[in-house]
Amino acid sequence: MKRAIGDDQKTRRRLDIIESAKALLSERDFESVTLTEVASRLGLVKGTLYQYFPTKEALALEVLERETGLWLEDLGRELEANPVRSNGDLAGALAASLAQRPLVVSLFSIVHIRLEKNLSPERLVAFKLKSAEALESGSDLLESSWPPLAGKGKETILAFYGLAIGIGHLTEHSASIETALKTPGLEVFRLDFGTQLRKTMTWLLEGIISQGSGR
Repeated sequence: MKRAIGDDQKTRRRLDIIESAKALLSERDFESVTLTEVASRLGLVKGTLYQYFPTKEALALEVLERETGLWLEDLGRELEANPVRSNGDLAGALAASLAQRPLVVSLFSIVHIRLEKNLSPERLVAFKLKSAEALESGSDLLESSWPPLAGKGKETILAFYGLAIGIGHLTEHSASIETALKTPGLEVFRLDFGTQLRKTMTWLLEGIISQGSGR
């Protein structure tokens, strides 16, 4: 007779599965990671993993939800420790904090074109609700940290999210592309994610705030 697994053990196993997936997704791209690998790292069979996550997409979204929450916590601590005094300060804090979480950037880039497409309607709604909560948290954080953004926190977070996805695509290079970009004359395409995101977000913040001031 199989030993029954208690709720605490189920919770622990679920967290272990998420951590296993996080480790693999940090090493390789989403397409090359398999649920079999995730399970084998924990000594589980794939059938057991399916009891917790029915698809690879559902598991990746769970990783993204958790990592996004941790990113916002880190950002909050950074903004509390270093008060914002300019648009550049806020853009720099946003860009630096996200640049330290390449897995979040990587998953941001595929969430709409890949991850959401293989979810049940119930899981998709749950993910969108979690996203709305994260948006609310991020909005409150920005507005409390930089008063000129009062009433504009959500649109600012959404704009930053879009920038991060676009600049993430622009700066993520394979080994062959990195080699090609060493060619004289192609220096303009050798961009750093954090630097480019900071510069572009500074311009965007200036536009958002000046729009509200009537200039």
